[in-house]
Amino acid sequence: MRKLVLLFICCSACASFAQPAKVQPAALEFYQQGIVFWMSGELDSAFFAFEAALEKSPDYFEARLAVGDLNLQAARYPHARKAYQRVLKIRPNAASAHLGLGHVFWQEEQNFPRALEAYRQALACEPENAEANYYAGHALVFEQKHDEAIPLLEKAIQHDPSYAKPHESLALAHMIKGQNEQAALHWRELKRKGGISHTLLEFNQNLLHTVAENGILFTNGEEDTYPIWYLQMSEGVRRDVSVVNLGLLNFTWYVRMLRERDPKLGIRYDDDYLRERLQERYWPKPAKAEVAGLHWLLPPPPGYKNLRVQEVVTLDLLAWNAWHRPVYFAVTLAPENKLGLEEFLSMEGLAWRLHAQKVAAVQIDSTWVNVRKRYSYVHVKDYNEPSGAPGLFSNYGTVFCMLAEAFLQRRDRENCREVLLWADSVGVLKDATSNAWAARLATGIGHDELAVRFNLKAVRLKRGSR
Repeated sequence: MRKLVLLFICCSACASFAQPAKVQPAALEFYQQGIVFWMSGELDSAFFAFEAALEKSPDYFEARLAVGDLNLQAARYPHARKAYQRVLKIRPNAASAHLGLGHVFWQEEQNFPRALEAYRQALACEPENAEANYYAGHALVFEQKHDEAIPLLEKAIQHDPSYAKPHESLALAHMIKGQNEQAALHWRELKRKGGISHTLLEFNQNLLHTVAENGILFTNGEEDTYPIWYLQMSEGVRRDVSVVNLGLLNFTWYVRMLRERDPKLGIRYDDDYLRERLQERYWPKPAKAEVAGLHWLLPPPPGYKNLRVQEVVTLDLLAWNAWHRPVYFAVTLAPENKLGLEEFLSMEGLAWRLHAQKVAAVQIDSTWVNVRKRYSYVHVKDYNEPSGAPGLFSNYGTVFCMLAEAFLQRRDRENCREVLLWADSVGVLKDATSNAWAARLATGIGHDELAVRFNLKAVRLKRGSR
């Protein structure tokens, strides 16, 4: 959802730049400067330029909309909401402002009905707007109104045949309805239109190859879930693996979909339970937990006094599985999504495997086999993170550095060196942090030439991220 919002922002800004409103010349000049700053990534300068434009012309529609979009991009949601509301006072039928408000409700409040209402208003303002059709359809999928969602998503494609994102939501809608052939068709169309990059597919294929046969893999978001569904449903890759997206576990329709999909996860909730009884659990502070023979201190998620539905369902899945199938957590997961189980998790590459007893942080042998023999690096080698900032593919650097450090801790300097050389040769150290880490490790084994190379790259990437 986040990447799509940024696409909407850029399109909105470019359209506004092409057709500015009639305003004072000084305001227009500030606005144009803001767009240039924005497109070059200088967000603070862009914000000040837009505000300067509004000081000259307070009702400057395009500048006011740009302030909303810029605040949305920076996750300053109250400011974004205020700006969009001001835009609607200037122009009540501005579909772009209604879309922006929908994004605020979706991202800040997780208020999907209110987001849907805003998207419907945008659609009423511009029925032929491809983005309005998409967002309304996408929200309807999450509201379990699939028969209403599908025509809107198809209409978005009719209005813009190159539009890839509607295929993603259409694939999900058909998966929920159990229509796997139609879902596979839309995953293929999503890839054909560039909605899934080769680098992203490569990462997810490597992630799948980390998991042992018939494993269960807990994932984080769209980037480590949707490409896997494409690989499994359209290319037949590792269909033995059950993918469980933690964010989607908060939706009963997704839990129901998991219950019905093969291979079965052994979910025991019936429809009445899903509808009436599945809910958050009061858990105000870390407390002892016991699941499938594991005993540990389970903390609540940061900022919560309850276990969310996703934690409740995850704990039940682990209990029902009872070690019959191997369980993995993708490296993409935030620490708070690991349920406090870190002492029982051992990294085997791009995923952590759950064990019945406390284990070392890195399973050295299987991780080395995975990164050296099972993974592909054809596409990631030529990929550069935007502005050198850490992103999804920076997980490669974390895996390689943790493996090298594990070798160094057991005084295996030769294999530590081999890991660092392999990381350098396949080009997986994509951010300043992992390069600085690799430089420290190279210094630790006395490989000064390699340390200098990593340090220089770290400095260059750090400068690029400013």
